[in-house]
Amino acid sequence: MIAFSSTRDDCRNSTAPDCRSSGDIGPFHAVYVMNADGSDQRPLTRTQGMLIDWSPDGSYLVFDAPSGLAVVRVDGSGLALLAVGAAYPSFPDWTK
Repeated sequence: MIAFSSTRDDCRNSTAPDCRSSGDIGPFHAVYVMNADGSDQRPLTRTQGMLIDWSPDGSYLVFDAPSGLAVVRVDGSGLALLAVGAAYPSFPDWTK
């Protein structure tokens, strides 16, 4: 599977009634996953997220969210914001 962020849900790129906006900080990026062949593309969150990294066992993703770091299961469940303080890594990375 491949994890990526996309601006397809941003109101500047979508006319859907549930399109998203980040305000004035640039386009809204949603976290998506897809199969390696490009099939089964699906959003994991309705929150802003970029700079995604897989957990070592492949069952979670960590990503940069507007208020810090967030973790979500690959099926989209269990979204949680991490309490990392005022300074957090710009590029989330799992370590063993």
